[in-house]
Amino acid sequence: MKREFVSKSLADTIRIGEEIAKLIPLGSVIVSSGDLGAGKTALAKGIAKGLGIDDTINSPTFVIIKTYEGNKANFYHIDAYRLETEEELVDIGFDDILGEANSISYVEWGQFIKPHLNKVKKNLYSIKIQILDNYDRKFVLEDIYE
Repeated sequence: MKREFVSKSLADTIRIGEEIAKLIPLGSVIVSSGDLGAGKTALAKGIAKGLGIDDTINSPTFVIIKTYEGNKANFYHIDAYRLETEEELVDIGFDDILGEANSISYVEWGQFIKPHLNKVKKNLYSIKIQILDNYDRKFVLEDIYE
C-alpha cells in the first residue's frame, strides 16, 4: 500500500492522521520522518483522535514515550530523536509495546532506531513528511511489510 496526502492546514493534518488510524490495522507501528516543524506531532494528534483518544497529545521529546488509552485502542507516541543506544530502548520498554495487538505505535524520528525495527515482523509502516511551503505538507504512507 502506498497512499499520499496533502495538507494545507493543521486541521487537514489532523484529519489525515484520523484517516491513517482507520487505514492501518491495530498492532501496527508507524515510523515517521520529516524536518523539524514538518508536522510529525500534529499527525500524531490525528492518529490518536482516530483511535478515540481525547487527551491532549504533545511531543514526548523529553520523556521519550507517552502512552494514551483510547476507547478503540491504545496509542504509543515515541520520540526517538534523543535515543542513542539499544539499552535506552530496552529501558523505556520499547520491545514490550511494538506491535501490541490493541494499539498503534507511532515513532517520530524513526530513522534513529531503524535497526531495532527489524523485530517488527508485520504491520510496519513509514510515513515521510515533506514541507511544500509554509503550510502545505505532503504525507506519503507506505507499508514496509504488512
